[in-house]
Amino acid sequence: QDDLSVKAKRRNSETSEASSADVPEQTDKKTHQYPTAKRRLCSLKKKEEASQLRDQSRKPSLLPDAAYNINKINRLLMRDDRYKKLYKRCSPRWTKKYELRPEDAQNDDVIDYAIDSEVKIRSSEGHKIWDVQWARSGKGDTGFEIDFVVASSPREIGDLLNMKDGSKSLLFKYSQYPVPSWQPINLIERGRAKLVDSFDNRNLDLDFIETRLCMELGEAEFKKRFPNRYLAFEDGVGKGRYVVCQRSLYVNRLRAIEWRWNYICARAGLPPLYIVDWTDELEDDKSLWDLEFVLYLVQSPSVRAMLSNFNQLKALRCEKTCRKCTQTARTSKISRCCNIKQSIDIMDARGSLRMVDVGEGSGGPLHALMDFECSDACGCGSSCENRRLQKGRQMTLVVFREPTKGWGVRCVSEIQKGAYVTEYIGEVTKHGGNNNYEFQMSSFQAVTANGKTYKTPLIIGAEKKGNESRFFAHSCSPNTEPIQTIVERHGLFFHHVAFNALRRILPGEELTFSYFGEEDAKKKIKMMFGACSCRSPECHFPADKHSASTSDGSSKKESVEEKKKSRKRARMEVKVEGEEDEKRGSADKSEEKDERRGREPIGDDVHVDYEMDDQPGPSTRSSNSMNGETKKRGEKITIDAMKKEEENEGGKKGAERKRKREEGEGGKRVSKRNRRYSPSQY
Repeated sequence: QDDLSVKAKRRNSETSEASSADVPEQTDKKTHQYPTAKRRLCSLKKKEEASQLRDQSRKPSLLPDAAYNINKINRLLMRDDRYKKLYKRCSPRWTKKYELRPEDAQNDDVIDYAIDSEVKIRSSEGHKIWDVQWARSGKGDTGFEIDFVVASSPREIGDLLNMKDGSKSLLFKYSQYPVPSWQPINLIERGRAKLVDSFDNRNLDLDFIETRLCMELGEAEFKKRFPNRYLAFEDGVGKGRYVVCQRSLYVNRLRAIEWRWNYICARAGLPPLYIVDWTDELEDDKSLWDLEFVLYLVQSPSVRAMLSNFNQLKALRCEKTCRKCTQTARTSKISRCCNIKQSIDIMDARGSLRMVDVGEGSGGPLHALMDFECSDACGCGSSCENRRLQKGRQMTLVVFREPTKGWGVRCVSEIQKGAYVTEYIGEVTKHGGNNNYEFQMSSFQAVTANGKTYKTPLIIGAEKKGNESRFFAHSCSPNTEPIQTIVERHGLFFHHVAFNALRRILPGEELTFSYFGEEDAKKKIKMMFGACSCRSPECHFPADKHSASTSDGSSKKESVEEKKKSRKRARMEVKVEGEEDEKRGSADKSEEKDERRGREPIGDDVHVDYEMDDQPGPSTRSSNSMNGETKKRGEKITIDAMKKEEENEGGKKGAERKRKREEGEGGKRVSKRNRRYSPSQY
């Protein structure tokens, strides 16, 4: 049996060699039959390619001219394993409660180290000065304090930094040194682990944005649009190994601005903010340096003086029995509460309000357009839930730069429908400056007094002073809504602007609101942007319509210009023909006059003598003399002479002046028939 099996193996090998020898080098796939294993491998590869194409087709495209379904993307994200892990790890941090401190009661324990000024001013000094400073300190390589971590080595989504991993590095900004330097993680002292943990939380928050953009764009398109998700490692220069890459220096400046903003937030008791730019476009930190970051409305001196004389809403306060102000008008036994809009009624034409029992007030559109928060005069305490704007922002936001839209804002935590997001902060003035960053107070309300109607001129401008809401982008299907909110009791003409969520917002999503109303949206979008880049299905003026309208407009302009040119050409031709007809008519009249006087007109058989010997004559004469022909020259000579006279005398006016001059000198006009023309007159 062993011999038979060996013989069978030999026979199979010989047949396979013969079959392989018979197969030509360039085989035809249709006629040649491959072995079953190869056929199965080919079919598997085809299935994998088909599945990859299918997956790519399923991923939504976020090109500027393409709309996408936000609900579908959210469903896909909640099924993604990486997103689920991030959500589970980070969600416990979202339950922390914050409370905005009053402007005159800031936390003085937070020390201002002026890191942003140090980075802005001293970055151009050079590494030689920093080396001298390092030598004088005598602390060695690890004895310096760290202000913040600028960046880290590339990592997987959801991974934490391992303090024992020597292959990973961090870009540190050391205290009193404006330029950062790279250092391996395993050389970091354990006392600085808290600083690394805070940077881990920052990386995990930014992973939400990366995961969402990869889901929207695809990983290849994400890497193309955001190539600077991580910075490249470099040895640096000098003893401190200071980086020289322009991109690293730019990110260091952004982190310095972020430090200043977070210092202000920490003093006020609010969560941190992030500033992130992963694009490969030109550096854009000037607008951030020029912005004075504030968390409270800044009143100009004239507005402050005006508000001191107004207290129209002093009667607007809760009852003493009201505690948390969470009851609604239907189920509450308390009928007079600031949180129940039906209990607030307009008292007079000046806009003063009063508290009434539910159902007794006049109601009206005021209830739907404004929110009323409790004040210190109300009977409820500090635990009142109707003080959302006064408690401040409760979540971490990211000022994120898009490659086509510029700076925007994204969230890194889940926001429920109806939740308060942030307030629009700026300087309150009577007259605005830049319309791009302005909110008009009570733009919907007109105050009537003494038979006259007035609109309040107060404006919140965030061009020079503002907070993160200044960078909110426009969308035709927004996820937030600005709500006019009354906090102080000056009157309806002075209120705050609070952004509330219109729906559930998942981590990593961009925060937007509509810049315009429904009626004038198309016109104002076209004036402000040219084309809307919100990419929503409800977009009023998308890029494809803008390109079509511009192309149609250009073609229309071209057709109009062509018509104008053709009309001008036709008018010129008609004018020239009319002038020639007039000249022919004048020549015919002169011939008739000559015939009446008995003179012989210039005919076909008469040759005109020119006062010249060797000078070449005009083209008409030279051609006629060469052919040996004599033609009727009276008409031609008259027309050419008149043309030359008009040119020499300055057109028709010159010819008219010459005619009058000749009549004044000789008493009567000299006939063209009796003139002798010379070549100089042509």
